[in-house]
Order: sequence, then structure tokens, then C-alpha cells
Amino acid sequence: MAVSNNLTAILNFIAFMCSIPIIAAGIWLASKPDNECVRWLRWPVVFAGVLILLVSLLGFVGAYWNKQSLLALYLCFMAILIVLMLVFLVLAFVVTRPNGAYVVPGRGYKEYRLEGFSSWLRDHITSSDNWGNLRACLAASQVCPKLSQDYISAEQFFAAHISPLQSGCCKPPNICGYQYVNPVMWINPATTIADPDCSIWNNDPNQLCYNCDSCKAGLLGNLRREWRKANVILIVAVVVLIWVYVIACSALKNAQTEELFDRYKRGCCKPPNICGYQYVNPVMWINPATTIADPDCSIWNNDPNQLCYNCDSCKAGLLGNLRREWRKANVILIVAVVVLIWVYVIACSALKNAQTEELFDRYKRGWV
Repeated sequence: MAVSNNLTAILNFIAFMCSIPIIAAGIWLASKPDNECVRWLRWPVVFAGVLILLVSLLGFVGAYWNKQSLLALYLCFMAILIVLMLVFLVLAFVVTRPNGAYVVPGRGYKEYRLEGFSSWLRDHITSSDNWGNLRACLAASQVCPKLSQDYISAEQFFAAHISPLQSGCCKPPNICGYQYVNPVMWINPATTIADPDCSIWNNDPNQLCYNCDSCKAGLLGNLRREWRKANVILIVAVVVLIWVYVIACSALKNAQTEELFDRYKRGCCKPPNICGYQYVNPVMWINPATTIADPDCSIWNNDPNQLCYNCDSCKAGLLGNLRREWRKANVILIVAVVVLIWVYVIACSALKNAQTEELFDRYKRGWV
């Protein structure tokens, strides 16, 4: 079995095994206490894991048993999977790029404004059609009651790095000036006109700030944070899939041209098969009655220093060997180029972030 077939089989087996934790990660992503109310979150990751599992299994069988039809089918499905994952990644990066967080002076946590998140997330997650069910789920969850168990004093709570969801739903906005009693109970200030959410806050555990815009923003902040973690896993998966796809293309080519390579590899050490020589040993053959079937037939010589070294078939065999070795090298070079392109894209993003970090910080502080 060719080297690329071996690599394809091994990498697809690894991808098959890795798809299991990807599926588990999708379920874990939605089963976290602060994400339990948006359960559809897990399906994109779970769906990607199942597709990787099925496609990698098909690729493993095709490469290991050198089945040309299975390899061709595998490459078709793999191309579709890579395109789907790239589209999903682009969408995920676009909708999670805006960040509604801003720093609260003297607090370990941040607060969030709904306007700071992408319109797509606001329209599809926190619209009036969806928020009623989400609000009821949040009120029934342990997201806010858990804070009372974890933090006793005001100093502990104000220094805590609570989740965006807890920051937005379980307490009034800092700008309202409420006085702390415990994480889910606050004393009303003299006036509540600083922010519309100030008058919505209620110490009733079933209400709290679940109707506040800050709660909706906190939910989006949670989604953004979790999806940016998932994006890292998906980027690695896409890079690996592209690498496997390139190697699998080489494996398919090997399956299609195996017979041709075998003929080229034996071009120098034996006469062409068409000549009709009779076998004695691998480098000694009995001349046929006629040698006009191919020009190389009359060039063959049993002398170990001559054999078919002057034959066109020997030259072709040398070129076939070079072609085979360079195709192996090309796989490595293609993978290196793909990785370098990804590193370049990420580095460009890092540079852009470094250039605009100060501007973002200034805008965030301007909201306080």
C-alpha cells in the first residue's frame, strides 16, 4: 500500500477517534449551567462531529483497502464538509466579533450593553418572540441562586469574575446605585432614572433582572465567549481536514495509477513485457524468436552492466520514480502552505487587535 494511502488511513482513524470528543464537546457546551437555556447551541458542533465521524470512517476503509470508488466518494463528501465548516466559521466569527462588554471601575466583573452585540444575535436570540421562553428558563435555573452560595460579603462579590449572564441577569446595573445586601438582593436607590433597567430590577427571585436589556446582553456575552472557544476547535479541525483531504487526493491517484507505477519501477531491470522474453531470474531472460514488438526489445542484454539501462523504459522508470517521490514531497509542501496561510490570517487579526485595543478600551470606558 502506498505511503499516502497509509497516511490517509492513519489520519482518518485519528479523525474518527477525535470526532467522539467533538460530539461530547457540543453536548457539554449546551449543558453548562449558564447555557442550559439555549440548547440549540450544541447542534452545530454535534452535527460537525457526526459528519467528521462518518466521513473519516469512509476514508479509512477506502484508503486501507485501496478502494478507488470509496476514496472518490470520500473526497466528494470531504470537500462538502470542509466548505460547510468554512462557511460556519466565517459566520461564527462575523456574528461574535462585536463585543458589548465594558469595564466597571472597582469591580472584578464586566457589564454588558445589548447594542454592543451583532444585530444577527440580537434578532435571533433576544427577540421578543424568543425571550419569553428564555426568561422562564433562566428564572427556573440555578444561575443566580448559585451566587448566594459562592459569595457572602460585598467585597467578595465585587471582586468576583462572574459570568456575563450572571452579571446581566442576577444583579442591577452598577450605574443604578443599588446598595448590596447579597448577590441577588439589593436596596433601592433614591432614583432609578439612570438607566431603564434600574426600574425593572426586582428582588423577587423569579424576576430579578430577567426582563432587563442587560440580561439579554449578558446572555449574548456568554454565547460569544463560548462560541469563540468553540471556534478554536473548529479552526484546528478544518486545518486537519484540509491536510487529510490533500493526502487523500494523492491516495486516490495512487489507486488509479498503481499498475503504471509498477511497470515504470521495473523499467531498467527487465525487458518490456510486450517483448515476450522467457523468465530465468529477475535479471536474466531468454531471447524470444523476434524482437520487433518494441525498440527496447533488441536493446535488452543479460549482461548485469547493461540489462535495459539504455532502454526508453528505463528512462521512463526513472521519471516514474522521481514523480512518485515528488508527489510525496508535494503533500508536505501543500500542508505547510495551508498552515502558513492560517498562521498569516491569524497574525493579521492579532495585529489588527493590537492596533485597535486602545481605541476599544476608550470606547468601553466611555459607556461607564
